[in-house]
Amino acid sequence: MMMQMLEAGGLPILSDSARKADESNPEGYREMERVKELAKGGDASWLREARGRAIKIIAYYLPYLPPNLNYRVVFLQRDLTEVLASQRRMLEARGETSDTTSVCTTCSVITSARHRVFCPNDPGSSRSKSDTVR
Repeated sequence: MMMQMLEAGGLPILSDSARKADESNPEGYREMERVKELAKGGDASWLREARGRAIKIIAYYLPYLPPNLNYRVVFLQRDLTEVLASQRRMLEARGETSDTTSVCTTCSVITSARHRVFCPNDPGSSRSKSDTVR
């Protein structure tokens, strides 16, 4: 919904439309599949296209943004119980189930990603300050 709000406010969105609208998100996803390649050290030259546009990048991928570009970040920090409930509903709509282990794993991944973004110098963070978003 945040991307829809930014778009409605006049900010152009960079999206590949690879993930089509569905029951869980009838307005569409406004995402870029290429974002997932950032953590793998893949080609990030496409980020130059994003200049002046909004692009959805979840917290997990923020530390992998190339340091040679400048970014303006709108960080939406949702309540974790809302995130997990939303993901559960999405899985149910697709006929999939989520067990306690997958919920705990998801919770751990989200918490860890937030920690890396907000506490880059903490010894518990896996990346150094020089690797974080500027």
